[in-house]
Amino acid sequence: MSVLPGLVTFMDRGAGSPAAASANGGFGDRDVVVTFARVAGWFGGLLLAACGLLVAGRRLAGAFAMLPGPWEFAILLGGGAAVLAMTSQACRIGTARAGFILACCGFAATLLAVGLPADRGSWMAAPTPLVACAAAAAALLAPACSGPATLLRRPRPTPPAPAERRVRRPRSRRSPPPGRLSQRQQRYVLSSGAECIRGRIQLEVPAGARTVHGHLGFCPAFGTMPEVKVETPYDGVEATVTAAEIVPWGVRIECRLAEPAEEPIMIPVLVRATART
Repeated sequence: MSVLPGLVTFMDRGAGSPAAASANGGFGDRDVVVTFARVAGWFGGLLLAACGLLVAGRRLAGAFAMLPGPWEFAILLGGGAAVLAMTSQACRIGTARAGFILACCGFAATLLAVGLPADRGSWMAAPTPLVACAAAAAALLAPACSGPATLLRRPRPTPPAPAERRVRRPRSRRSPPPGRLSQRQQRYVLSSGAECIRGRIQLEVPAGARTVHGHLGFCPAFGTMPEVKVETPYDGVEATVTAAEIVPWGVRIECRLAEPAEEPIMIPVLVRATART
């Protein structure tokens, strides 16, 4: 009678979790307990109903002329009550209420067939008939007094929490740059295995000047003399940019205007340095 509560307690401790059910191929311990309880409920109900029919038939055929002794009746009452209690618990878990009703009717029929004497005058002579009537009445009232069936459903698996999205601060809340950007570079490794540096440098041409130089360093330095290409996307004035001097650790860039600058001008220069293979 304590097997089913123990199984339910074990199941509630986590053995019937969605993870365990998925690990067992979608058939968890919770399903095992419900199936076992349903089978046990129907088994107990059919067992007591069959016993009731058999004993009642024997009584109508003329058997059981004498009342059973106190010990025999106590054993019958205790055993039947134990089976009835197990059936009640199983039916509450496995939702087999019809099995519990059959068990109550069969248990009441067994008690009345065995406990009531054939001679009506001797009904009050022994406590067995009174106990049999009281127990039979309690068994018949048990289905009406019992609570609703307890459904043990498998909990739905909780979907995994979505990955935390990177929250980008609004542009107005971003920290402003500390000053004017003068140069920037990035280092890559090409599919061929050669190293490549792409950079951008700002050359400031003062007013009245035609030529300006800038330097872009390579750190770490190339192992050999790199191949450097420079160009400018600026089209405000006619300007020519060249790599005046190239060394493994940097490049000197020269910018020459067609005419002297009337005012200070910022000339952006794009640099691409690739290691020779």
